[in-house]
Amino acid sequence: MTPDEILEKLFLVERTAKRFPDEDAATLRRKKRDKAIRAAVADGMSYREIAAAIGLSHSRVAQIAGGK
Repeated sequence: MTPDEILEKLFLVERTAKRFPDEDAATLRRKKRDKAIRAAVADGMSYREIAAAIGLSHSRVAQIAGGK
């Protein structure tokens, strides 16, 4: 997966988050977001690049990438 494809996936997850406000959907969105973040890291994107793309702090991205 290319960095552009990963970013698009992250954007889609964030856009979906606004459509499904209930708790089950929130859990699903978070899991999808976390999986996409881990894929982006595995493909060589920096925490700061990912954070800037999705509006999280780089430290939060690092926590997610580490499985926390």
